[in-house]
Amino acid sequence: MYRNSKPYIKITTSDKTLIYNDKDSNKTIETYNQLIKKYNLKSSTNSVKYNNFKSSQTSYTQKDDIVIAISMMPAVLFFVGIGIYSFKRKTPMHFWAGTIVKSEEISNIKAYNRANGIMWIAYGLSFLLIPLLGSMVGGIVIAILSSFMIVGMVLCYKCIYNKYKVK
Repeated sequence: MYRNSKPYIKITTSDKTLIYNDKDSNKTIETYNQLIKKYNLKSSTNSVKYNNFKSSQTSYTQKDDIVIAISMMPAVLFFVGIGIYSFKRKTPMHFWAGTIVKSEEISNIKAYNRANGIMWIAYGLSFLLIPLLGSMVGGIVIAILSSFMIVGMVLCYKCIYNKYKVK
């Protein structure tokens, strides 16, 4: 029915569904507002969906953003938890699995652990970009940045270790 068409506006109410092909997608919001006034409907940004059938894009609603935000919380809490654990440790926090940083290697253990904690907390909080930027854009940003963030954490840890290692 709408194959290979331009973006469209779909307004769904309890008693009717209105679909309008939008020829000029630059004026979509303006057209949406005109349709709301013309048909005496209540405006709700959740009911506006933009689709382009040439690609397989999916429309996201506010409910999707909430689900994604909730699903990101375990990862955020895990990495923030590592950061808080690092703050509270009396011995130096290690970064690499299977290695132990000896107290004799670090000049200021409290500052070293604080720097490690900040690094982990910043990494964990970066996952909150997904719900803040919206599920579509946030997901793309995190997918692109995640490999750079891991390399950034390795480099950050090397700087922290070199700064606090006994010389």
